[in-house]
Amino acid sequence: MKGPATATTISIVSHCPRCGRYSTTLGPDMVAHKQYALDEIRMALEGSDDYCMASERTRRYWRAQTRGMLDAVARKIRLYIDRILSLAEVESLLVGHLESLGDRWLRALLDLFHVNFNNLCRFVTVVRPIIAKGGGRTQALGGSAHAPAPGREAKPP
Repeated sequence: MKGPATATTISIVSHCPRCGRYSTTLGPDMVAHKQYALDEIRMALEGSDDYCMASERTRRYWRAQTRGMLDAVARKIRLYIDRILSLAEVESLLVGHLESLGDRWLRALLDLFHVNFNNLCRFVTVVRPIIAKGGGRTQALGGSAHAPAPGREAKPP
């Protein structure tokens, strides 16, 4: 089907009785604080926005915001690896990793952007395949440059 379509999507809103906070779990095709679906945003960023109903101003904002997220993620990774690679090297590895993901690149970038150092297990699992491509200098992180990401081959104990 070509052109805009509508679909019903379910979001889960949870409330913690202890702290009183609310949290929302969005579906995989949804982006927080956006009225457009992930695929529509991705297609607009890639230039294949044939039926995108967003204005040109909105698309420019998406491009600027995506560039800012890419820069922030590269800086976060560089800090995490104790600056053993330059910012340009980290950004190059990150872009290469995102390109290797095909249509899933925007979801991966959003996940990397929103993960905190507080959730180190998830951060390490996501970042290790990116920095492992950096060659010999990443040996200081305790892994082989050709080793798969932890947790990919078997479940942790």
